[in-house]
Amino acid sequence: MKLFIITADFITHNYPIITEVEGLPYDCFSVIPCSTFPGGVIVISTNAIIHVGQSSRKVVLPVNGWFARVSDVQTASLTPEEAARDLQLEGSHVSFVDDTNFLVILADGVVIPVEIVAEGKTVSALKMGAPQAQTTLPSTVAKGPDGYTFIGSTSGPSVLVKADRLEEEVPEEVSDQPVGVVNSTATMDVDDDGLWFHVSC
Repeated sequence: MKLFIITADFITHNYPIITEVEGLPYDCFSVIPCSTFPGGVIVISTNAIIHVGQSSRKVVLPVNGWFARVSDVQTASLTPEEAARDLQLEGSHVSFVDDTNFLVILADGVVIPVEIVAEGKTVSALKMGAPQAQTTLPSTVAKGPDGYTFIGSTSGPSVLVKADRLEEEVPEEVSDQPVGVVNSTATMDVDDDGLWFHVSC
């Protein structure tokens, strides 16, 4: 699969290609633009999250063992914990919290934070945190004002999710399971991995 990033000039009707990337996995299904910093786009495939910069540089975060079997894109060496990760991104949605942090809402409603790590102006890695909560099954996701993310659902109550960063010590043993479940009547505060979630319906 190929990715083209163009400049749209509606006055002169000139649309030059500023970035062309080849060799992306065949199962890519979503593209989300990043802010000016770090720039580029986030590409979501079934088995990985990929950052593509304007220089065509690719940084890959595999989410299961299938990525190496379906793509020739090179990845950095994985830690044992990362190699054991087994997520499926079909039906997932992405919403940015700030310039370098975004939430991945899986098809089953699990909310997972991802951080874009940059060295200077170059993205060097994508880091996935532990699951933070489980909410409604998402049909659509939209970024709202004041840091809120709207998760709309056709199969359950729609919810608002807000993430704020807190400074706190994280226990050495961090569970891979979501630390909270959202129901249709509750308001919930969840602490983990330095991110604070306020979820309300």
